[in-house]
Amino acid sequence: MSGQALSLRYRNSDLLAVPAVHYRHEFASMVNGLCFGTVKPPAAIAVELGPGIARAAELWLRELTMDNDGQKTLPVMLGLLRRNRFIRASLQDKALRLQRQTGMDLSELPLETLHRELDFASWELLCFSPTDSIIEAVRCALQLNIPLYGVDLEESAGGDYQSLLIRDPAAARSDFPAYIAQMPPTQIKDAMKTRIYGVKRPWPLASKLS
Repeated sequence: MSGQALSLRYRNSDLLAVPAVHYRHEFASMVNGLCFGTVKPPAAIAVELGPGIARAAELWLRELTMDNDGQKTLPVMLGLLRRNRFIRASLQDKALRLQRQTGMDLSELPLETLHRELDFASWELLCFSPTDSIIEAVRCALQLNIPLYGVDLEESAGGDYQSLLIRDPAAARSDFPAYIAQMPPTQIKDAMKTRIYGVKRPWPLASKLS
């Protein structure tokens, strides 16, 4: 199963990364296989969440899913809500223009106006979906009793999503290298552009992994 993940040798450790489409069980299954389908389980797990929200998810999932027999199962769809404070940097000019037109600060404008004009949402939701690779990684860390690290930014503006049609991941049948190889290079390039953030997220991600 480790051959299906991206592998990187760093110092004296092997880093295994699962490229994932959220809320697809194929990728959650890959995480599970890396944790329980190998002779040697991972020493630690890192997830694409901020340290604070990762810790909150870990604690709540531990409280929710500890059965009498020690097995951990996800009972129903639940989620963590967190206040959002940021608007994408790419909308800065539009935000300034909106303040000039209304004569009001952004903090004074109705949430409906901010959502309509600046695509701003006052809350962020982390769904505890058992089909999501991140949630499965948190659950595996609990079951294996190994450290869990959140290596993303604690807060960031929402991504600028673009519509993108990709081949159904179910067609991969756990052979992800073949699945990726069958995707046209232009489609992979477009997939890398579907999220545009106001800050450079890869740098803090990489620094925390090291």
